[in-house]
Amino acid sequence: MSYIAFLDLLGITASTTETSLYESKIRGFTVELINASGLLGKDGKLRYFSDCAYVQAGDLGRLINFLTHLRDNLLLEGTYLSAAVIKGVLAPRESRIDDDRICDVHGVSFFGKDIAKLFLFHNEFKGAGIRLDKDVADELSALGSSTVVDSFFIPEISQSGEKEKITFYKDVAFWEKYTNNTFNNMFIKVLQDALLAGSQNSRFGRNYIPLMVNFMRSRPEASFCWKKAESEEETTLECESYPCQMIYRLSFKWGKVPDLFGLHYLSLVLLGMLYEDYPNNYLTDVDRTEVSLLLLQKGILSEKYDQLNKLPAEDFFDKTIAEQIRNDYLQSVAKEVINL
Repeated sequence: MSYIAFLDLLGITASTTETSLYESKIRGFTVELINASGLLGKDGKLRYFSDCAYVQAGDLGRLINFLTHLRDNLLLEGTYLSAAVIKGVLAPRESRIDDDRICDVHGVSFFGKDIAKLFLFHNEFKGAGIRLDKDVADELSALGSSTVVDSFFIPEISQSGEKEKITFYKDVAFWEKYTNNTFNNMFIKVLQDALLAGSQNSRFGRNYIPLMVNFMRSRPEASFCWKKAESEEETTLECESYPCQMIYRLSFKWGKVPDLFGLHYLSLVLLGMLYEDYPNNYLTDVDRTEVSLLLLQKGILSEKYDQLNKLPAEDFFDKTIAEQIRNDYLQSVAKEVINL
């Protein structure tokens, strides 16, 4: 059994307007590919051209290690990877035609149903990340060496008033070995690029949503704490996860913050995380209700979903959590009305 991946770089087309930038990104990509190739093992295969590559490894752990190493190193350089992984074989066939009658020809071809499946699986994926086939995700979870996280991407940008389609998938978490400082700096880089891309074009902005969800879910041990103060403005959610803390702040658009495409989706992810059973989730039932009420009534979610029944709760949370959010909200509103 072997595992194969197809990967390419996001946003490389935008770099073609600056020759030096384009050359720099391609050169950096090539260097990182070659440097990381040893992680695939002796039976590994790597074929690359321009800004894309096909990869194969007989060991799933090795392939994932290669992809995460590549993803993280490129991210620090401001370059973003889009990859897909399935079971299969590449079966590369290389050829070089030496004939005086024709020009120099040197290429590589891939044949078989595995390649077609891999290409389609990757082509559907719109965003930065590592999309895992279900069987691959299950095997990786069983290995226990890497953390599989739930994420999602937006296949198409909907027209005004239409409901956006969301595709959920499995990704690979960022390494636990990163210090909080390194992890936070990586997120800051992604956030800055997401704000810039989203301000230019919503189609560019959507590419960063899967990656930011991954950052939010890559530190499940981070604690939540509701810090109450005399004034409502000073009462805030504290979290050891810097990405979750930033999404909470952005959810209320404090200060002059540019629009971040898909921010309401990230707020929904945060809302769901408040109800998940983490070991150091220090929120009481009352705290959790107060935070969710604030997010739903005064945050960006209130602008996007002006009625509770419009909230795509069961798309983002399991049925139990969705029902709990709904009940907490309705009970809180009822108490407010009674106390008027």
